[in-house]
Amino acid sequence: MDYKAVFFDFDYTLGDATEAIVAGFQYAFAKMGLPEPEREAVRRTIGMMLEDEYTVLTGDSGPENRARFRKLYTEKAGPLQVESTRLFPGAEELLTALHRQGIPAGIVSTKKTGTLRDVLEARGVAHLLTSIVGGDQVSAPKPDPQGLLASVNALGLAPAEVLFCGDTLFAGSCGRTDLPGGDMRVQLRSLKRLAELPGDYEVYPGHAEASRLSIERVYNPYIRHAIEKM
Repeated sequence: MDYKAVFFDFDYTLGDATEAIVAGFQYAFAKMGLPEPEREAVRRTIGMMLEDEYTVLTGDSGPENRARFRKLYTEKAGPLQVESTRLFPGAEELLTALHRQGIPAGIVSTKKTGTLRDVLEARGVAHLLTSIVGGDQVSAPKPDPQGLLASVNALGLAPAEVLFCGDTLFAGSCGRTDLPGGDMRVQLRSLKRLAELPGDYEVYPGHAEASRLSIERVYNPYIRHAIEKM
């Protein structure tokens, strides 16, 4: 079908803020007297709410320390994200093409809305977006669909009329479904829809190397399972 709007996740979908995020974690952990977190361990948590990332890495679920971590992290990572976040190849061109065709595009992310807007304005693409919804604007952030559904409703559209792009397909793998709200059946249905797209496409996942859809159709075990079982 022809979709009437497109919404995107941000981290590892449109852009990469890894350097600033890792620096923020290292700074906050040092201030709190905690061992420095490994870069890859931090990367694996990106996309979760910040306080939940802290708890996953430390095992500490105390509300005071979670709040302190956010404050310290923001001191370091906030300005760095605006300075160093890069858009992925083709992201600006894609947003520009959607804008020229009159197709609304928006972002739904766990990042704070102000940080998102500052980053997007610094990269010169904020004006191409109809809406920017961060984790601070909803009571249940991603992967809960609350923010996405609110954005869709604001356009007067039905969910089936909107395409959402996130961390679905990786080279030889797929996005995680073990976080709260994750559902492997939903993931497999999305992978099957990607596999059934006509033609071939470059795949630029946020984790690991780039690939092509033609390669993933043949060698990705999750896509093969989706094709065979869904």
